[in-house]
Amino acid sequence: MNYSIPENRLNNVILKAIDVVYDPQKMYVEPLLDADDNDENALAYRNEEGELVFMVYFEDYFIYTDKYSKMCPLLVINDREFVYEMHDLFGNKWEPVFIEWFENNFHVPIKTLD
Repeated sequence: MNYSIPENRLNNVILKAIDVVYDPQKMYVEPLLDADDNDENALAYRNEEGELVFMVYFEDYFIYTDKYSKMCPLLVINDREFVYEMHDLFGNKWEPVFIEWFENNFHVPIKTLD
């Protein structure tokens, strides 16, 4: 049996699912640095325990490949189980909602989600 849910209600359900897992108030961000403390053009988002939650890569990070630089800013979610669960529940409809949630909470524009 198929059910139809209005897009705004679906988006609210997706946002609630995201909020259950991630609390931006309990995360911190730090630039990714190389061995010489040079900025690598990427940001690491960590939870209170210091675990890596998200990575954002900017175009200059991928200086040797056009394939990935064209996808930047690229947001990578480290919790693959979360990604799989969201796809199981919502297909790919959760991805633009997650990007908007991320942009609203961390004020970093995102082009691609992985």
